[in-house]
This record gives sequence, C-alpha cells and structure tokens, in this order.
Amino acid sequence: MKKIISIFLIGAFALCGAPRIFAQYFDSKRENYPVQVVEEEPNNELALGYGAPINTSKYFDLLSVLYYSEYNKRSIAGPISIEYFHYVTPTIGIGAVAVYNLSGITYYYGDDTNSEKVISATSNISWITLLPAIKFRWLRKEHVGIYSKLSFGATYGVEVITKKLPSEVVKIKKHCYALFPNFHASLVGVEAGSRNIRAFAELGFGEQGIINGGVRYRF
Repeated sequence: MKKIISIFLIGAFALCGAPRIFAQYFDSKRENYPVQVVEEEPNNELALGYGAPINTSKYFDLLSVLYYSEYNKRSIAGPISIEYFHYVTPTIGIGAVAVYNLSGITYYYGDDTNSEKVISATSNISWITLLPAIKFRWLRKEHVGIYSKLSFGATYGVEVITKKLPSEVVKIKKHCYALFPNFHASLVGVEAGSRNIRAFAELGFGEQGIINGGVRYRF
C-alpha cells in the first residue's frame, strides 16, 4: 500500500512540473525561430502630380471666343496637383485635392489707325482649384495598388492683363476673375513601388486632366 501511495505522489509531482518543463523547452525553440512582425499598412498619403489636358482650358477657350475676336498665341501650364488622403477603413480614404494651372493668351485688339488704342494684349490667368475627395482602393498589395477617385469643389481665378501701348506697357490685375464649381474623376489609377514611396498614373477626366501621374508618399 505504501508503494502505491509513493508511486502516486511521485506521479502527481511529475505532472505538476511537466507544464513548466514544456514551457521552458518551447521558449528555447522560439528563440531560434523568432516570430515575424507584420507592419500595418500606412493610413495617410501625400501625392504630387501633373496632368493634361485641363478642364479650365476649355472654359478659357470659351471666354476667348466671347470676348476676343482673334488671338494668335495660347499657352497652358499645368495642372499641378497636391493630394492628401486619410484612410478611415483599409479601402476607403477621404481627403482633398488642390490643383494649380496657368492659362495664357495673346490677342490682337484695337485699331492700327489710332495710336491711342491698344494694339495687343496678353491675359494670364492663374486657376486655383480645391476639391474635397473620396478614394476607393480596389487592390492592395505590398508593392502594387489599383484605385478610383472622385472629387467635387470649386475653381478660383486671378487674371493679369498686360496691355502693350505704343508708348508704354500697362498691367492690370483682377482678383476673382472666375469662381465656378469644378470636379475630377479618376476612373482607374495604378500605383507601384515600395511600402512608403510609389509612382502612380491615373486615367479619368476633370480638372487634373485625362492623364495624370506623379509620385506618392505613404505614412
């Protein structure tokens, strides 16, 4: 009977110590094979882009037809855009897009027979657009992403007119030359690169152009 009790007590002590022995064993194995830590995907991003052609250039062409009967030189710089998005879910981001472009036109105006009349003038308009936006990511991979973007807002214009008279040059600056609703829709955008820095290209229509591309920083 005493032998049975002794064997029982030895077995009980062994069972009590077994979890600690196994824990020490697996801890030593874990040191040889460390657990990989997966980094979370960035929730914020900044982007700098350039596109063509622009939406406001069509508006500017319409003004040219309405106000000036003839022009011989036209130039467009932009659109240059800056974007910021914060992702409220892994696929949906909210933010804003700021766009700048410069439209210029040189036109003939006046009467050559009267020296006091304007014989030529140049109009340069700086277009500034702010568009609250929403973005949806269709594909999220480590180095590649596909998305769509929709934004609505308004455009503000500042015009500088340079009139060249026979005897002098006159500059006139007009604020709020135009204030009108505007938009941009990127039907499909593709980005590729590292976790934090990626190049992108978009196909759509609106103020950022039919084709828009640039670089994006994610953080």
